[in-house]
Amino acid sequence: MDGQVGTPRDYDAMLAAVHQQAVRHGLDPSDRATPIWDRIREAGSLTAAAAPKPLSVSITPPTR
Repeated sequence: MDGQVGTPRDYDAMLAAVHQQAVRHGLDPSDRATPIWDRIREAGSLTAAAAPKPLSVSITPPTR
């Protein structure tokens, strides 16, 4: 053990625990927007939410 018994060891579990605690202490998700938390949940994980999105790039050479 690393001395942190009971502490989530990954960010997704930590963020979920923080959100659950906030709800237990009165956070009403319908009353207060949580766009970052919503984005992480929709992506499935913090890593997926932070991953770069594909980008379409068109390069047109200058005409002479």
